[in-house]
Amino acid sequence: MSTTGASKEKVVLVNTLLKETSWESGAAAFLDAIKKSAKERGIPTKDLLTTMRFLLTGRTKGLGVADLFALLSVDTLTRRLQQNI
Repeated sequence: MSTTGASKEKVVLVNTLLKETSWESGAAAFLDAIKKSAKERGIPTKDLLTTMRFLLTGRTKGLGVADLFALLSVDTLTRRLQQNI
């Protein structure tokens, strides 16, 4: 999948956040940590979540990232995010 639907800068940021954030507490805690890290970096949460949705589904519109996190296993989430970065 190309990153046409997401800016290179935000894809790099998602990759960085994946490396810095633990899945150990579950997907909801991971998503909260991602939102906090984005806010600390001055990146609008909506922009980052749109990028994450694109990396997970190949689309910029659709289910919310929290819904995707609830539906998909941590292994699937990790694999999809890492293979598309």
